[in-house]
Amino acid sequence: MQRCSISNCGGTLYSAGLCSKHYNRRLTRGTTEDGPRARAPLAERFWRYVDRRGADECWLWVGQSRNVGYGYIGVGGRAGGKILSHRAAWLLANGPIPDGDGHHGTVLMHTCDNRLCCNPAHLRLGTQADNVHDMDQKGRRGYGNGWPTRRKKN
Repeated sequence: MQRCSISNCGGTLYSAGLCSKHYNRRLTRGTTEDGPRARAPLAERFWRYVDRRGADECWLWVGQSRNVGYGYIGVGGRAGGKILSHRAAWLLANGPIPDGDGHHGTVLMHTCDNRLCCNPAHLRLGTQADNVHDMDQKGRRGYGNGWPTRRKKN
């Protein structure tokens, strides 16, 4: 089986000594090199979409967000999937989020209660029970779908 003539490619020969990826790149762009559309590393792409401010302020995610208010970014590649923006902030600042027990495993909690905040100083690890306890203590547990939020009794 013949291989692509581009060094370090190893793709199966398609036409004119190139694999289909490099052949189509040359056909559409005039070059076989990765162009400006090539995916940058996660850290570079991530910080483009964060409005960084003071160390104690929220660093807001200005990229895409879901209807529940959390930002997200593609991890990379076609099969890479997506990651929530605050989880990406933790990953880039502190490394992988450790596995935890229970259905939800280890969760990241926002000490600032701002779902779009990506300041690693505002994030802490906990369990889902910790997160629910935090919501109850702050009186911000919502019941979703138009239900009123529970307020603390005086």
